[in-house]
Amino acid sequence: MEIESSSTPRSSLTFMSPIGRLRVSASSDKLIEVKLGAAELPDSTGSSTADDICRLARQEIESFLRGELRAFTVPYRLIGTAFQRSVWREMVKIPLGATMTYGDMARRLGDVGASRAVGVACGANPIPLIVPCHRIVASNGLGGFSGGLERKEWLLKMELIGRPPAPLGSEPAADDAPSAPSIEGRQQSLF
Repeated sequence: MEIESSSTPRSSLTFMSPIGRLRVSASSDKLIEVKLGAAELPDSTGSSTADDICRLARQEIESFLRGELRAFTVPYRLIGTAFQRSVWREMVKIPLGATMTYGDMARRLGDVGASRAVGVACGANPIPLIVPCHRIVASNGLGGFSGGLERKEWLLKMELIGRPPAPLGSEPAADDAPSAPSIEGRQQSLF
């Protein structure tokens, strides 16, 4: 596990998106945090490499939220327990527009009783969107999401319809709801 000291220069960048204010942070040569619903704070600069990583993360996230980007390339570092890292490694394998239940993920990891621990790992994910914890759902609905259920629902809809639905807080367009045929075989009917 890589650990950086608190004195390591960090770069951060805050920006508005269709799902609210986001903040990305990088330390050294990797993205280390994506904060959904971030407070408005001044941007900070660290090394030129960390600044570049923050700009790349913003560019890729904005492209993803427009429905244009299918896979992220920004380098990142995940710091967590061995179990959390195993969950996060599996999360990035879930295809765009698909979901998996907490129980399915626990079974994939070989521990059928770990559904709750999978949920805790999802909540501890330091870089949501890029490591798509929004694609992990409960067996009977959306489950939880550190960025809020409204954002989770928006992200899942965006992935299903291939373009952004109405921005959060606005009235949804009539064609924003995924149709049953588009959900079948790819994602549970959650909406």
